[in-house]
Amino acid sequence: AKVEKMTLIDKIKKSVEDATGFPFLYHAAGEINELIARAAELPCAFAFLLDSGTVEDTNGIYHERVTFAVVFSDKTQFDFNALENEEIIDRMKAKAFRWLHALRTSDDLRLIATNSTQRLYDTTTDVLTGYAVNVTLEEIEGYGVCNF
Repeated sequence: AKVEKMTLIDKIKKSVEDATGFPFLYHAAGEINELIARAAELPCAFAFLLDSGTVEDTNGIYHERVTFAVVFSDKTQFDFNALENEEIIDRMKAKAFRWLHALRTSDDLRLIATNSTQRLYDTTTDVLTGYAVNVTLEEIEGYGVCNF
């Protein structure tokens, strides 16, 4: 039986869901709003479509490397209270850090850098509050002459 190869996004999705228990959504910015509204699965984690990256060449073995943000978010009230929002952000920050910690022992992904974080007071259809972490990740499994 042929083993199905996981895509980079499959690996990211699995790492986030396994570490946090949150569903992971991946789509263009406009569609994320729709997915969240339809799925009604909150809290959740999401990332926007990757559009660029780099390739790391280790002795002729090529590894894809990408920089992107994962947002950990939950619903907040429309007329939100700043202190209540901070409680949501703190919960989401704990999930983000749990994911970062889990990446340390991942067999699929190597955390190259944590570049920045952002607090979100979002105004999607479902008003979201969250914590985003911008990371640079690299696939551990590479492509070499045997793969071509």
